[in-house]
This record gives sequence, structure tokens and C-alpha cells, in this order.
Amino acid sequence: MADRRLQVFHAVAKHLSFTKAAEALCMSQPAVTSQIRQFEEQLNTRLFDRGHGRITRTAAGRVALDYAERILDISAEL
Repeated sequence: MADRRLQVFHAVAKHLSFTKAAEALCMSQPAVTSQIRQFEEQLNTRLFDRGHGRITRTAAGRVALDYAERILDISAEL
């Protein structure tokens, strides 16, 4: 029931990989990247630092992950 972008963000934040998140969600990697871009635009902040083939969560990304986990847990409970 949770927003798809939130689910995609959660997967990327947990795997710290767009490719692994895409595999886990049965999506293409470009689709995952697009969803993350849209989510960052919606929140008006960067959630990940990207570089040298690796990603890390920004401070905002760490806060967003905490909220995402709570929202997804509540959604599953519902």
C-alpha cells in the first residue's frame, strides 16, 4: 500500500546499490534510478551521494530511511 517510490528508496537504502535493489524489486536499474530521482525531487533533497561506483546515504537519506521503515511497517500491519 505504501508509495512505490518509498519502497524503491527503502530497497536502495538497504542494499546501497541500485542494481541489487532493482533485482530485489524485479525492476530494471534505470527504472530504479528514475524512481529515486523523482523521490529526491519530491522531497527537494539528495538522499544518496553517488561516486566511483558506490553510493552512501546522506544525512537526509539516513533520516528518510528511518521514516521509510516505520511507514512500511505500519503499511504492512494495516
